[in-house]
Amino acid sequence: MLADTIKKIVKQVFSEEYQHDELLDKKTLAKEVLHCDPGSVDELFATQHGFPYMLKGSRIVYSRKAVEKWIADNQRYF
Repeated sequence: MLADTIKKIVKQVFSEEYQHDELLDKKTLAKEVLHCDPGSVDELFATQHGFPYMLKGSRIVYSRKAVEKWIADNQRYF
């Protein structure tokens, strides 16, 4: 049935988009994604407009996928 095929495709696309994301603390974000010192994260990145973060309780965490997308969307070229 067409409806079943569409449902299967939508489920597959949705699951691929949202699975395998990691929530990173500042130290891990700096080391694995931004390749900088943890002290530079706020100064160079986190204060930039639209930089993605979430609160997990009272802690700030960063979605790896959201940060990687933000980097890709905010590239500047000469």
